[in-house]
Amino acid sequence: MNSTEKGFLTFMRNELNMGQIFSESYFENASKSMEKFKEGQASCPA
Repeated sequence: MNSTEKGFLTFMRNELNMGQIFSESYFENASKSMEKFKEGQASCPA
């Protein structure tokens, strides 16, 4: 969740009109974390 928040804030700050580029690494980390979470959730016996 932290990566998503940092990515969003970086994107919205839009320093040098490069907000999208600067925030990409945060969003990539957030995507990887979400994939790990979903894999863990799927492997958990309900």
